[in-house]
Amino acid sequence: MTQQNDNIKEMFEAGVHYGTLRASRNPSVKKYTKKEQSLMDKEVERLEKLFIGVKDLTSLPGALLVVDPKKEFIAVEEANVLGIPVIAIANTDCKISNIQYPILANDSSRSSVDYILHQLLG
Repeated sequence: MTQQNDNIKEMFEAGVHYGTLRASRNPSVKKYTKKEQSLMDKEVERLEKLFIGVKDLTSLPGALLVVDPKKEFIAVEEANVLGIPVIAIANTDCKISNIQYPILANDSSRSSVDYILHQLLG
């Protein structure tokens, strides 16, 4: 792998991405191969889909609802730092000391999660 490819890989692993559409990119991006540009475009599209609901937030949410806090530990940590209460459907293998409203249940069973979410959200 070339030094340039190593740098790109490190940037993606660190969460850095190119956030503008291809048409409005700086000409310096042209130094990347079409394949690298295509990979960047796909990553931008993926991130836009993931974060579309966050971009229009004008204030912090009143709470965070998480299924499987062991898997979603980063979201739980970020919510705690920001003072957002966490409600979590948590299996017995999950750390619940940083969850304000734990719901101890099978977080890997779809029917269990569906039932609890239906009870919470209607």
